[in-house]
Amino acid sequence: MEILSEIQSEIMRNKRSRNFNVDDIAIELMCMVEEFGEFSSEYLSSNRAPRGEINNKDKLLDEIADVLIYAISICDILGEDALRVIKKKVEYNKTRTHKRF
Repeated sequence: MEILSEIQSEIMRNKRSRNFNVDDIAIELMCMVEEFGEFSSEYLSSNRAPRGEINNKDKLLDEIADVLIYAISICDILGEDALRVIKKKVEYNKTRTHKRF
């Protein structure tokens, strides 16, 4: 078993043991959006310096971890291994044409 798969299992075990949502994608999506909003707020309150120079890096990383946990949970609810989903997308992105904004 690969590490992300183990983390996915641990996330879901924790959710079940604490009686958190483990089957409603809408709830996970709304929580993920809320956490992304918290990430955005943290970024906007930062010094917005490039890369490692940002002043609230730990807070940003904490919020992005929450976003990732919800995304991984949604994969689980859909019956998919998050690592497989990510690998598939990475392979697709190697050949796709990207539009810049």
